[in-house]
Amino acid sequence: MKAYKGIIFILGLIYLNAAMALQWPNNAKSAVSVSADDGWPTQLDQASILEKYGFRGTFYLSAGGMPAVITYKDAWRGVFQRGHEVGNHSYSHWADPVLAGKTWQEVAIDVGNMEQWLLANIYSLTPSDHTFAYPGGNYIIGSQDSLVSRQVGSCEYAAFLSAIVTGARIAGSGENDPNKVPNQRYWINGVPIDGDDTTAFNNAKQAIDNGIKNNTWTILIFHALGDGSGLTVTKAGYTKIISYLQSRQTDLWVAPVIKVKNYIMSNIPYSPWSCPPVE
Repeated sequence: MKAYKGIIFILGLIYLNAAMALQWPNNAKSAVSVSADDGWPTQLDQASILEKYGFRGTFYLSAGGMPAVITYKDAWRGVFQRGHEVGNHSYSHWADPVLAGKTWQEVAIDVGNMEQWLLANIYSLTPSDHTFAYPGGNYIIGSQDSLVSRQVGSCEYAAFLSAIVTGARIAGSGENDPNKVPNQRYWINGVPIDGDDTTAFNNAKQAIDNGIKNNTWTILIFHALGDGSGLTVTKAGYTKIISYLQSRQTDLWVAPVIKVKNYIMSNIPYSPWSCPPVE
Protein backbone atom coordinates (compact mmCIF):
# COMPACT_ATOMS: atom_id res chain seq x y z
CA MET A 1 0.00 0.00 0.00
CA LYS A 2 2.85 2.38 0.86
CA ALA A 3 4.49 1.67 -2.50
CA TYR A 4 1.19 2.34 -4.27
CA LYS A 5 0.80 5.69 -2.48
CA GLY A 6 4.39 6.54 -3.36
CA ILE A 7 3.71 5.93 -7.05
CA ILE A 8 0.59 8.10 -6.91
CA PHE A 9 2.58 10.84 -5.20
CA ILE A 10 5.32 10.71 -7.85
CA LEU A 11 2.77 10.73 -10.67
CA GLY A 12 1.12 13.72 -9.03
CA LEU A 13 4.42 15.58 -8.94
CA ILE A 14 5.05 14.75 -12.58
CA TYR A 15 1.61 16.08 -13.52
CA LEU A 16 2.09 19.22 -11.41
CA ASN A 17 5.50 19.93 -12.91
CA ALA A 18 4.11 19.41 -16.40
CA ALA A 19 1.30 21.85 -15.65
CA MET A 20 3.67 24.45 -14.21
CA ALA A 21 6.22 24.08 -16.98
CA LEU A 22 4.30 25.92 -19.71
CA GLN A 23 6.74 27.95 -21.75
CA TRP A 24 5.35 30.79 -23.78
CA PRO A 25 6.65 31.12 -27.38
CA ASN A 26 10.02 32.83 -27.84
CA ASN A 27 10.79 32.29 -24.13
CA ALA A 28 8.38 35.06 -23.18
CA LYS A 29 7.41 35.51 -19.55
CA SER A 30 3.76 36.28 -20.25
CA ALA A 31 1.11 36.33 -22.96
CA VAL A 32 -1.03 39.39 -23.72
CA SER A 33 -4.13 39.64 -25.90
CA VAL A 34 -5.58 43.00 -26.96
CA SER A 35 -9.34 42.73 -27.44
CA ALA A 36 -12.14 45.16 -28.28
CA ASP A 37 -15.91 44.82 -27.89
CA ASP A 38 -18.96 45.75 -29.98
CA GLY A 39 -17.42 46.77 -33.32
CA TRP A 40 -17.23 50.56 -32.95
CA PRO A 41 -15.96 52.10 -36.22
CA THR A 42 -12.95 53.57 -34.39
CA GLN A 43 -11.83 50.02 -33.66
CA LEU A 44 -10.79 49.82 -37.29
CA ASP A 45 -8.17 52.41 -36.28
CA GLN A 46 -7.21 50.16 -33.37
CA ALA A 47 -6.52 47.35 -35.82
CA SER A 48 -4.29 49.65 -37.87
CA ILE A 49 -2.38 50.77 -34.76
CA LEU A 50 -1.81 47.16 -33.72
CA GLU A 51 -0.51 46.33 -37.19
CA LYS A 52 1.84 49.32 -37.12
CA TYR A 53 3.52 47.77 -34.09
CA GLY A 54 3.51 44.27 -35.56
CA PHE A 55 0.62 42.88 -33.48
CA ARG A 56 -2.76 41.32 -34.13
CA GLY A 57 -5.76 41.58 -31.82
CA THR A 58 -9.26 40.23 -31.19
CA PHE A 59 -12.39 42.16 -32.16
CA TYR A 60 -15.80 40.99 -30.91
CA LEU A 61 -18.62 42.16 -33.19
CA SER A 62 -22.35 42.62 -32.52
CA ALA A 63 -24.16 43.34 -35.78
CA GLY A 64 -27.51 44.17 -34.18
CA GLY A 65 -26.20 45.87 -31.08
CA MET A 66 -23.82 48.01 -33.15
CA PRO A 67 -25.45 48.58 -36.59
CA ALA A 68 -22.27 50.26 -37.86
CA VAL A 69 -20.78 46.75 -37.98
CA ILE A 70 -23.06 46.00 -40.92
CA THR A 71 -22.11 49.29 -42.60
CA TYR A 72 -18.40 48.49 -42.30
CA LYS A 73 -18.62 44.75 -42.91
CA ASP A 74 -16.16 44.88 -45.82
CA ALA A 75 -13.62 46.68 -43.66
CA TRP A 76 -14.08 44.11 -40.89
CA ARG A 77 -13.58 41.32 -43.41
CA GLY A 78 -10.29 42.98 -44.29
CA VAL A 79 -9.31 43.08 -40.60
CA PHE A 80 -9.94 39.34 -40.37
CA GLN A 81 -8.01 38.65 -43.56
CA ARG A 82 -5.00 40.54 -42.18
CA GLY A 83 -4.73 38.08 -39.31
CA HIS A 84 -6.83 39.51 -36.49
CA GLU A 85 -9.39 37.35 -34.70
CA VAL A 86 -12.95 38.53 -35.33
CA GLY A 87 -15.21 36.91 -32.76
CA ASN A 88 -18.85 36.68 -31.69
CA HIS A 89 -20.35 39.23 -29.28
CA SER A 90 -23.97 38.07 -29.91
CA TYR A 91 -26.27 39.63 -32.48
CA SER A 92 -28.43 41.81 -30.21
CA HIS A 93 -25.99 42.51 -27.36
CA TRP A 94 -28.38 41.52 -24.58
CA ALA A 95 -26.88 42.29 -21.18
CA ASP A 96 -28.36 43.35 -17.83
CA PRO A 97 -31.25 43.74 -17.27
CA VAL A 98 -32.55 42.32 -20.58
CA LEU A 99 -30.63 39.06 -20.22
CA ALA A 100 -32.37 38.33 -16.92
CA GLY A 101 -35.66 37.98 -18.82
CA LYS A 102 -34.39 35.69 -21.55
CA THR A 103 -34.35 31.90 -21.82
CA TRP A 104 -31.26 30.00 -22.89
CA GLN A 105 -33.04 29.09 -26.13
CA GLU A 106 -33.58 32.77 -26.99
CA VAL A 107 -29.98 33.65 -26.24
CA ALA A 108 -28.72 30.62 -28.19
CA ILE A 109 -30.71 31.72 -31.24
CA ASP A 110 -29.33 35.25 -30.95
CA VAL A 111 -25.72 34.03 -30.67
CA GLY A 112 -26.37 31.62 -33.53
CA ASN A 113 -27.67 34.46 -35.70
CA MET A 114 -24.43 36.35 -35.12
CA GLU A 115 -22.47 33.23 -35.93
CA GLN A 116 -24.26 32.96 -39.26
CA TRP A 117 -23.62 36.64 -39.94
CA LEU A 118 -19.90 36.21 -39.28
CA LEU A 119 -19.74 33.12 -41.50
CA ALA A 120 -21.43 34.90 -44.41
CA ASN A 121 -19.86 38.34 -44.10
CA ILE A 122 -16.47 37.94 -42.41
CA TYR A 123 -15.26 34.38 -42.90
CA SER A 124 -16.38 34.12 -46.55
CA LEU A 125 -18.36 30.94 -45.78
CA THR A 126 -15.26 29.14 -44.49
CA PRO A 127 -15.66 28.31 -40.77
CA SER A 128 -12.99 29.91 -38.59
CA ASP A 129 -12.08 28.97 -35.01
CA HIS A 130 -12.86 31.94 -32.75
CA THR A 131 -14.02 32.93 -29.29
CA PHE A 132 -17.02 34.71 -27.78
CA ALA A 133 -17.26 37.74 -25.47
CA TYR A 134 -20.27 37.99 -23.15
CA PRO A 135 -22.13 41.29 -23.76
CA GLY A 136 -21.68 43.51 -20.74
CA GLY A 137 -19.51 40.79 -19.24
CA ASN A 138 -22.68 39.03 -18.02
CA TYR A 139 -22.45 35.24 -18.35
CA ILE A 140 -25.72 34.39 -16.54
CA ILE A 141 -29.01 33.79 -18.36
CA GLY A 142 -32.38 34.26 -16.68
CA SER A 143 -33.31 34.91 -13.06
CA GLN A 144 -30.76 36.55 -10.79
CA ASP A 145 -32.92 35.97 -7.69
CA SER A 146 -30.93 33.18 -6.05
CA LEU A 147 -27.52 31.53 -6.08
CA VAL A 148 -29.07 28.40 -7.57
CA SER A 149 -30.77 30.26 -10.43
CA ARG A 150 -27.58 32.19 -11.17
CA GLN A 151 -25.54 28.98 -11.22
CA VAL A 152 -28.04 27.33 -13.56
CA GLY A 153 -28.00 30.39 -15.81
CA SER A 154 -24.21 30.41 -16.03
CA CYS A 155 -24.14 26.70 -16.90
CA GLU A 156 -26.83 27.13 -19.56
CA TYR A 157 -24.90 29.94 -21.26
CA ALA A 158 -21.59 28.07 -21.28
CA ALA A 159 -23.26 24.82 -22.36
CA PHE A 160 -24.72 26.09 -25.61
CA LEU A 161 -21.62 28.21 -26.31
CA SER A 162 -19.54 25.03 -26.15
CA ALA A 163 -21.35 23.83 -29.26
CA ILE A 164 -20.61 27.05 -31.14
CA VAL A 165 -17.22 28.44 -30.06
CA THR A 166 -14.14 27.06 -28.31
CA GLY A 167 -13.78 29.70 -25.59
CA ALA A 168 -15.45 32.77 -24.09
CA ARG A 169 -14.19 35.94 -22.40
CA ILE A 170 -15.69 37.76 -19.43
CA ALA A 171 -14.72 41.07 -17.82
CA GLY A 172 -12.76 40.74 -14.60
CA SER A 173 -9.18 40.93 -13.40
CA GLY A 174 -7.68 40.29 -16.83
CA GLU A 175 -5.23 37.73 -15.45
CA ASN A 176 -5.44 34.04 -16.39
CA ASP A 177 -3.39 31.21 -14.91
CA PRO A 178 -2.59 29.06 -17.97
CA ASN A 179 -2.90 25.89 -15.89
CA LYS A 180 -6.57 26.72 -15.22
CA VAL A 181 -7.56 27.87 -18.71
CA PRO A 182 -8.67 24.44 -20.04
CA ASN A 183 -11.15 24.07 -17.17
CA GLN A 184 -12.17 27.73 -17.34
CA ARG A 185 -12.21 28.29 -21.08
CA TYR A 186 -15.77 29.62 -21.08
CA TRP A 187 -14.95 32.34 -18.54
CA ILE A 188 -11.53 33.63 -19.56
CA ASN A 189 -10.73 36.88 -17.75
CA GLY A 190 -10.26 40.24 -19.43
CA VAL A 191 -9.68 43.65 -17.85
CA PRO A 192 -11.52 46.75 -19.18
CA ILE A 193 -9.24 49.68 -20.03
CA ASP A 194 -10.79 53.15 -20.35
CA GLY A 195 -10.68 56.69 -19.01
CA ASP A 196 -8.21 59.54 -19.47
CA ASP A 197 -4.77 58.79 -20.91
CA THR A 198 -3.00 58.55 -17.57
CA THR A 199 -5.61 56.29 -15.98
CA ALA A 200 -5.88 54.01 -19.02
CA PHE A 201 -2.12 53.65 -19.40
CA ASN A 202 -1.47 53.01 -15.71
CA ASN A 203 -4.20 50.38 -15.48
CA ALA A 204 -3.00 48.62 -18.63
CA LYS A 205 0.64 48.78 -17.53
CA GLN A 206 -0.20 47.35 -14.13
CA ALA A 207 -2.06 44.42 -15.72
CA ILE A 208 0.75 43.79 -18.22
CA ASP A 209 3.51 43.99 -15.61
CA ASN A 210 1.57 41.72 -13.27
CA GLY A 211 1.33 39.12 -16.02
CA ILE A 212 5.08 39.28 -16.61
CA LYS A 213 5.70 38.84 -12.89
CA ASN A 214 3.35 35.86 -12.56
CA ASN A 215 3.88 34.13 -15.93
CA THR A 216 0.17 34.50 -16.68
CA TRP A 217 -2.01 35.53 -19.63
CA THR A 218 -3.41 39.06 -19.61
CA ILE A 219 -6.32 40.18 -21.79
CA LEU A 220 -7.00 43.89 -22.23
CA ILE A 221 -10.54 45.01 -23.17
CA PHE A 222 -11.13 48.22 -25.12
CA HIS A 223 -14.22 49.86 -26.58
CA ALA A 224 -14.26 53.01 -28.71
CA LEU A 225 -11.52 55.54 -29.31
CA GLY A 226 -12.77 58.93 -28.16
CA ASP A 227 -12.16 61.61 -25.59
CA GLY A 228 -11.25 59.21 -22.78
CA SER A 229 -14.60 59.36 -20.98
CA GLY A 230 -17.03 56.52 -20.39
CA LEU A 231 -15.88 53.31 -22.07
CA THR A 232 -13.38 55.05 -24.33
CA VAL A 233 -9.70 55.87 -24.54
CA THR A 234 -8.13 58.48 -26.77
CA LYS A 235 -6.25 57.40 -29.86
CA ALA A 236 -3.07 58.75 -28.27
CA GLY A 237 -3.76 56.81 -25.08
CA TYR A 238 -4.39 53.59 -26.97
CA THR A 239 -1.24 54.07 -29.04
CA LYS A 240 0.83 54.63 -25.88
CA ILE A 241 -0.39 51.31 -24.45
CA ILE A 242 0.40 49.40 -27.63
CA SER A 243 3.80 51.09 -27.78
CA TYR A 244 4.45 49.89 -24.22
CA LEU A 245 3.68 46.33 -25.33
CA GLN A 246 6.30 46.68 -28.05
CA SER A 247 8.84 48.03 -25.55
CA ARG A 248 8.39 44.85 -23.48
CA GLN A 249 8.46 42.48 -26.44
CA THR A 250 11.30 40.35 -25.07
CA ASP A 251 9.05 39.54 -22.08
CA LEU A 252 5.76 39.20 -23.95
CA TRP A 253 4.00 37.07 -26.51
CA VAL A 254 1.24 39.28 -27.95
CA ALA A 255 -1.42 37.34 -29.86
CA PRO A 256 -5.21 37.14 -30.36
CA VAL A 257 -7.34 35.42 -27.72
CA ILE A 258 -8.01 32.36 -29.88
CA LYS A 259 -4.32 31.84 -30.61
CA VAL A 260 -3.24 32.03 -26.97
CA LYS A 261 -6.14 29.85 -25.81
CA ASN A 262 -5.31 27.19 -28.38
CA TYR A 263 -1.62 27.28 -27.49
CA ILE A 264 -2.46 26.70 -23.84
CA MET A 265 -4.89 23.89 -24.68
CA SER A 266 -2.16 22.19 -26.71
CA ASN A 267 0.46 22.44 -23.96
CA ILE A 268 -1.44 21.94 -20.69
CA PRO A 269 -2.88 18.54 -19.64
CA TYR A 270 -6.50 18.39 -20.78
CA SER A 271 -9.36 18.91 -18.36
CA PRO A 272 -13.07 19.28 -19.16
CA TRP A 273 -14.58 22.73 -18.79
CA SER A 274 -16.76 23.53 -15.80
CA CYS A 275 -19.60 25.97 -15.24
CA PRO A 276 -18.51 29.51 -14.41
CA PRO A 277 -18.72 30.22 -10.65
CA VAL A 278 -21.25 32.72 -9.36
CA GLU A 279 -21.70 34.62 -6.11
